Amino acid sequence: MVLVPADRRLQLTDDGYVALREAPADAVYTPCIDHVMQAVAASHGVGVGAIIFSGMGDDGAEGCVAVARAGGVVWAQDTESCVISSMPDQARKTHTVTYSASPRDIAEHLLAFYRDA
Repeated sequence: MVLVPADRRLQLTDDGYVALREAPADAVYTPCIDHVMQAVAASHGVGVGAIIFSGMGDDGAEGCVAVARAGGVVWAQDTESCVISSMPDQARKTHTVTYSASPRDIAEHLLAFYRDA
C-alpha cells in the first residue's frame, strides 16, 4: 500500500519503482488517480486492471480510457452500493467499464477472473 500526501503526485519510474513528486500547482485533484492509472497503463499495457470505487468528482475517468486503450480491464462499483457515486458514474460515462457491481461482488468476480485466466 502506498499513501500519497495531498501535495504529492505518485509517479512510476522507468525501472518500475514508485516515486513521490511535487504536485503541479494547477492540479485539480491531488493526489490524482488519473495520472497513476495513465502511468500504469503505459508501463504494463494489457496486464492492467482498474476498479473505480465510491468517490467524488471525475478523477479516474481519463485513467479508465488509458487503461482500456492499453488493452486492460476497467470495472466500477455500482451506484446503488456507493456512498458517493460520481467517480464510478463518470468512469461508466467513458464506456470503458465492462463490469459494475457491489464491492463484495467485484471481489468475487476478481477471484473468478484470475482463477479462469
